[in-house]
Amino acid sequence: MRILFATLILASLGVPPALATPAEPRPPPVEAVGPPPPVEAVEPPAAEEPAPDPEPSPPPTLVGRALVLDGATIVLLGAGPEGGDRTVRLFGVDAPEMDMPEGPHTRAALDELIGGDDVACDERDIDRFGRSVATCFVGNVDVGEALIRQGRALVDRVFMLGSDLEAAYNAAELSARRDQLGVWAPPGAETTEPWPPIWVLLVQAIGPIIAAFVAFLLGAYVNHRWAVNRQIRQHRLNIDLQNRDDIAATIRQSNQPRGP
Repeated sequence: MRILFATLILASLGVPPALATPAEPRPPPVEAVGPPPPVEAVEPPAAEEPAPDPEPSPPPTLVGRALVLDGATIVLLGAGPEGGDRTVRLFGVDAPEMDMPEGPHTRAALDELIGGDDVACDERDIDRFGRSVATCFVGNVDVGEALIRQGRALVDRVFMLGSDLEAAYNAAELSARRDQLGVWAPPGAETTEPWPPIWVLLVQAIGPIIAAFVAFLLGAYVNHRWAVNRQIRQHRLNIDLQNRDDIAATIRQSNQPRGP
C-alpha cells in the first residue's frame, strides 16, 4: 500500500515511476560448474616387513684321520690350525679311564668304530685343557651314540642336559642297560681282552729287530772310535820314540872329541 500510495503521489507530481524506484541490481550470471575432477586415491605406504633374523652359523667342522687316545678322546691329524693336529673330546660321552677294567675295551671299541676312515667332528665347545668338545661322525654314524649303545660308555648328563642329542643318547644308554652290555654287564661276566691297535702289534713285532739293529750300529761306532783312538796313540808314541832317538844321537855326536 505504501508503495502504491507513493507511486500515485509521484505520478501526480509528473515524476516517472522508473526514476522513483531504483532498479534492483541483478545478480551476476552464475557460471556453470562441471563435476569436480576425480580425486586420485593415495595408497598408504606399505609397512616395512621386519628383516628376518640371521640364521645361526653352523659350527666349524673338523675333518681328518683319527688317532684314538682313550675311550672318549681322539686326535685328528692335520685338522688343527695351520695344518697341525687337533685333540677332540667326544661330546656327552663319559668313558671309563684307561686304568679301569673297561678302559681298554672302550678304546678298542672306539678304534673299531673309526676303522681308519676320516672322522668329521662338529665342534661345540672348548674345554679348559684347550681340547675341542665335538660330536663326531664316521659317515652317518654318531660315534659317541654308538659307544653308548654298545655299553662301552655312559651319558655325561652334566653336559648333555638340554642338548638336542639328549633324547637319542639317553635312549642308547637305556638300550645298553636293558641288554646288559659292556659296563652294564653283571659282575663276574666273562669278558675277552680286546685286541690292541694295529700300531701296537707292529711295534711289538718290529721293536726287538729295531733295537738289535740300533745296538749293532752303536757297537760298530764304538769299535771304530776305539780303533781310531788306538792308532792315534800309537802314532804319537812312535813320534815320541823317534824324537828320543834323534836327541840321543845328537848328544852322542856332541860328546865325541874333536880332532886337532
